[in-house]
Amino acid sequence: VPGMLLKALVLEHEWEQTAALLERAAKGERLEVEQPYEFGDLKGVYLLQYFPLLSDGKIMGIGVVVRDITERKKMAEEIAHQHEEIRASEEELRQNLEELTAMQETLTRRTNEIERVREEEKARFEEQLQAQIDQFQLREQELLHRVAQLETALAEASKHHK
Repeated sequence: VPGMLLKALVLEHEWEQTAALLERAAKGERLEVEQPYEFGDLKGVYLLQYFPLLSDGKIMGIGVVVRDITERKKMAEEIAHQHEEIRASEEELRQNLEELTAMQETLTRRTNEIERVREEEKARFEEQLQAQIDQFQLREQELLHRVAQLETALAEASKHHK
């Protein structure tokens, strides 16, 4: 008898849940349930699929398929773990990019400030240099004028001395 065979496979503490699932399948539902198992050192997960068996549109019985999905679950967990590592790496890279962008903006501001100060200093230096050149030219004209005065005075003194 299929029901008895199934009952023989189901652990006693799981029978109540299994009976409820069988009852739902008998009403036409298709169900999938993951069930962990442990037999000594052997641990894993079964996927139990419950479905109505139909004949001429009428439910004639209940089918149950049991698959060991332990490896599939392990792979899914590994993929989830790798996904989390990738997400963490992506977050770290995003933060690093934000920091680099902020540093680049700071560097650009500082470079612009240095360039502005350099231009101001260059203009100030050129202004001071031009002021000194103007002073030297003025002094040169004053000296040339003084020399001309002295030459004129000397020429007149020479005329009176003769």
